[in-house]
Amino acid sequence: MTESLDRSTEIDLHLQAGVELPAERKFYFNGFTVATSATDVVIVLLQNGQPVALLNTPHVTAKTFVVKLGDLLKKFEENSGQRIPTMDEINSAVSGEG
Repeated sequence: MTESLDRSTEIDLHLQAGVELPAERKFYFNGFTVATSATDVVIVLLQNGQPVALLNTPHVTAKTFVVKLGDLLKKFEENSGQRIPTMDEINSAVSGEG
């Protein structure tokens, strides 16, 4: 139980520190482009089609991020009773391909 509380406290501290970052270190994005190399994953964050930041991370970090984010969004959908569509699903529906 203590380990879980310690992890929860660590997450709270990270979130608080993130909120307190200066404006030039905060990024809003509504799109992205990804690529991979033998050692890393590169993610370009886009805002309205324009690059705003580049993230470069090892594969293991990227995969862990995907799993954690997926779990978080699944819980959100379950708690809200609302399914969140993907951008691909929205684009397909809007273009009439779906």
